[in-house]
Amino acid sequence: TDASDLVIYINRGAVNILRTQLSLVTGRQLRQIVHIEPATDCPPADQHSGANPESGLDKPGTLECQIRTALNDRRNVRITRNQLHHEKHALIGSVISMTDITDTVRLTQRVAFQEEYDALTKLPNRAKLLSRFDQLIRLAQERKKTITVFFVTLDNFKKINDAMGHQAGDKLLRIVSRRLNGI
Repeated sequence: TDASDLVIYINRGAVNILRTQLSLVTGRQLRQIVHIEPATDCPPADQHSGANPESGLDKPGTLECQIRTALNDRRNVRITRNQLHHEKHALIGSVISMTDITDTVRLTQRVAFQEEYDALTKLPNRAKLLSRFDQLIRLAQERKKTITVFFVTLDNFKKINDAMGHQAGDKLLRIVSRRLNGI
C-alpha cells in the first residue's frame, strides 16, 4: 500500500486468499478489500488486543483474524504489516503479508473437540463430564441449590453387539445420543 493505505499491488497468493483480481483492488483502500469479520474466534497474535479487530489492520504487527472474501466465504488469516519509511522517517507505504491459516485453525478446533467429546456419539466424554460435574457442584454449593444427575444405561447392549455386530451397536448409540441431545 502507499502512505494513504491505497493498494498498489497484490501478488497471486493474496489474489487466491481474497478471491479477487489485481485489477479490482488496485487504487482502493485496504479496508475496502480486506473485510475482517467482527465476531472471530481468532485472537490477535500480538499487541493488537482491542475489541475491534479491524483496528489491528492499520498498525504494524501481526493480527490473526477471520476475513470475508470477495466470494463471501470466510477464511482464517494471519496478517502482518510492516511499514516503509524513507530516509527522513516519513511513512511511504506498507507491505502487508497475508497467510491463510484456515486449515490449521480447523484442525486445532477438531483436536480440541476430540479431546472433550466422544467421536461416535458427539456427547461429552468422561473427562468433560467430570469437569462439568465439578463446575455444577461448586455452583450449586455457592447458590445453595441441588443438582440431579441421571445415569442412563442400555439394557442388553452387549447382546445387540454380539447378535447384530458392532455397527448395529454403534448405530443404536448414535440414535440414543441424538435423543439425549434433543432433551
